[in-house]
Amino acid sequence: MIIPAKAEHSLEVLNVIKESILSCTLDHEGDTTIIHDWLENKTEENVSEWIKNNICFLYCFSGKVVGFICMSRHGNLFLNYILPVFQNQGVGEKLLKHLIEYCKKNNIHMICLESTLTAVNFYKKHEFKVNKNIIENEKTVAYEMLLHINV
Repeated sequence: MIIPAKAEHSLEVLNVIKESILSCTLDHEGDTTIIHDWLENKTEENVSEWIKNNICFLYCFSGKVVGFICMSRHGNLFLNYILPVFQNQGVGEKLLKHLIEYCKKNNIHMICLESTLTAVNFYKKHEFKVNKNIIENEKTVAYEMLLHINV
């Protein structure tokens, strides 16, 4: 079931984010410095503020938050995390489709995001296009991606 996120969900959402990031081994390769930097701003207080100030939805299963997606009011998708045990089961796809429908109903014509190496094929499958590779130390570390939405 997909529901709008509320500030009181912050702790559960934080758990989803942290577990999902730890599972993105293609991106952090087990490097504790990279993991620390990635998790540094992922606090209950920040999650609460993100939920209050953006468009965020939860995917709940048996009363538990198992997925979270969050986009700015201008179409910048900046958080999309699924608990590892629920990945590749359609949860992310359902959340993304729900967000796209929200955009159509609210005249948001484009979603932009920065994809991890782990998620790039997921977004390509859903018609996002790579706008540019994000390179650090001569290595692609992420992708700037766009989806144009026909309203």
